[in-house]
Amino acid sequence: MRPLHAQNLLLAWERGSSPAHLPALHRALSMLEVACPEHSRAALAALDMSARDRLLLQMRAMSFGARLDCRFDCAQCSAALEFAASTEALQPPCANPSDTVFGAYRLSLREASSEDLCVAARETDGSEALRVLIERCVQVENEQGHLEPPSTWPVELRQHAGAYLETLHASAAIVLQFDCPACGRHDAQTFDAASFVWREVVHHAQRLLDDVHALAWAYGWSEAAVLRMHRRRRQAYLERVGL
Repeated sequence: MRPLHAQNLLLAWERGSSPAHLPALHRALSMLEVACPEHSRAALAALDMSARDRLLLQMRAMSFGARLDCRFDCAQCSAALEFAASTEALQPPCANPSDTVFGAYRLSLREASSEDLCVAARETDGSEALRVLIERCVQVENEQGHLEPPSTWPVELRQHAGAYLETLHASAAIVLQFDCPACGRHDAQTFDAASFVWREVVHHAQRLLDDVHALAWAYGWSEAAVLRMHRRRRQAYLERVGL
C-alpha cells in the first residue's frame, strides 16, 4: 500500500469522481486501486466489506494521519457533537460467520463483498436485490450433504437465511455510541468508513488543485512540477505568494 499524496491523490479523486453518479461502492474501490497497485480491482472487489474498510482506514492513516475528527448532529436537539477518534479505534470488528441449521438444512454464510453488493444493486426492486445477495452469500446443504440450488429453497429457509445474513453484517458494522452533552440523549451512529474517507480525499484533492493553480499562476510551473515538490517546499512557495 502507498499513501495518497500528490499525483496519487489526484488520480484517486479523478477516478472516484467520474462519472459523477458513480456509486459509493465504486468510489471505495477506485481509491484502493490507486493505493494498492499490487492488487487488481477484481481482487479488491472480492474482499468482504470488513476487510475493505480496514484497508481504507489503513490508507487514510498513511495519507492524512491516524486522527479522525468526526461530527454528528443529535437526533433530538440537533446539537453538534464533535469528537476525535483514531483509525485504530475505528477498525471494524471481524464478522465470524458460522454454519446454522434450519430443519433438515445446513446453511453456510459469508460476509458480502463489494462485488456481491454491486451485482445486487443492479436490481431495481429491493426484494430482488436481497434475493441476489442471499444467493451469492449463502450455501445450503441437504441431509445428504449435497448443495441445494437456490431455486429449490423453501420460503421459510430463504427468510431464515436473510435474517441470519443481516445479523452477520450488523455484527461487522462500526457503531459509535455517545451521549449528547446538551440534552443527554443516548444515541448510536454507524460509521461509514468509505464515505468518510472519500470526503477527505475530495477535500485534500481540492486543496492540492488550489495549490497547483496558485503556483502555476505565480511562477508558470506545470502541474507535474508542482506535484513533484515536497509538501514543505510547496508550502514555502505558497507563503511567498501570500497564501
